Amino acid sequence: MIVADTHAFIWWAHDRNELSKTAKAALKSADQILISAITGWEIALLVEKDRLWVGTDPLIWITDALARTQIEVVPLPIDAAVRSVQLRQLRDPADQMIVATALDLGLSLVTSDKRIRDSGLIETIW
Repeated sequence: MIVADTHAFIWWAHDRNELSKTAKAALKSADQILISAITGWEIALLVEKDRLWVGTDPLIWITDALARTQIEVVPLPIDAAVRSVQLRQLRDPADQMIVATALDLGLSLVTSDKRIRDSGLIETIW
């Protein structure tokens, strides 16, 4: 199992050429790819702020992408939500909650986010 950051999920579902070779191979070989429920919130927020265009209602796009990729959504556990605020190296709340979710699950995170990769908080794949 492996956790995909928001952009990794978007690229896996929409444009796999955006992924690094290592990330693509890790996602392809994973027996299960997971995303945090916070990823849905982050996608909707990016669409609302015109920083991401998905061509339809974000919920429709996400639901379709999940069905096509067979990625599973995991809820944000309460203990991970609480601990996420301690991840001060990551200023973005979505990043904090996604990393906290992966930590809670004991899984690696597929991400191109340099701040997350450089933080040393979690094993990352890119």
